[in-house]
Amino acid sequence: MADQFFTALSTLAGGAIAITGALLTNRSNTARLKIQLDHDAALRTSEVFRDRGEELYVLMEKWLKILASEYVKLSSVMQGKITYAEFQDLYLEDAEQNKIEFPRIELLVDIYYSSTRKAYDEIMASRAKLQKISSAHKRAYERRETNGRQFLEPYIEAQRAVEAAGEVFKAEITKAIRGV
Repeated sequence: MADQFFTALSTLAGGAIAITGALLTNRSNTARLKIQLDHDAALRTSEVFRDRGEELYVLMEKWLKILASEYVKLSSVMQGKITYAEFQDLYLEDAEQNKIEFPRIELLVDIYYSSTRKAYDEIMASRAKLQKISSAHKRAYERRETNGRQFLEPYIEAQRAVEAAGEVFKAEITKAIRGV
């Protein structure tokens, strides 16, 4: 009977050790799986953030090139090289091919890259100055004051300010992407 008791006790101890081992293994596997899932989620988040940053950078680069193209054409009007009607035809032709998604740019700045908001606002403020000069020139032109040289220098300076603000903004995007 002592042998049976010892065998039962030994079986019971072995079972307890096996169950304890299984529980510890399961706990360890669960912890490792949680770490792996957290790591995978962080990688996906980082990848989405980087992808959105690259998209924002490309959209901004495209918009700045369109503004530069418009600048060249409108400054040609101010210099008397082309008429305002010719400028508008060129502008409309380009506008058909180069659509800018401002709501998308705003969304990307607000949702993913709020750290770039100040630099983005600086671009928009510089652009507003550029537009103000452009509008003043248009009104003068419509009054048949076709010599736009008085607008040329302020327009050039405003365009340079837009370009400089654009470079700062793109640098901020790059910095934010690298910080991921």
